[in-house]
Amino acid sequence: MNQKHFTILERENILEFLAHGLPKAEIARKLKKHRSNIGREIKRNTIDGKYSPFNAQLAYQERKQKCEAKNILKESILLIDI
Repeated sequence: MNQKHFTILERENILEFLAHGLPKAEIARKLKKHRSNIGREIKRNTIDGKYSPFNAQLAYQERKQKCEAKNILKESILLIDI
């Protein structure tokens, strides 16, 4: 349970494990992630009953870009007159 975000490889593994009928708890053990993270990943990125690692990765990148923290310190330094 080391990384915070799923990689595309982990997402592909989730798809493969789901195709083999593995339960979320077993997928979590194999990927060394918490089972609730696996459940959220599957729920968040399942469309019409199908989980897609490609669409999941695209959605992740879009969400990350939208919520990226602004560098407030950098902006405030630029506003200071020297």
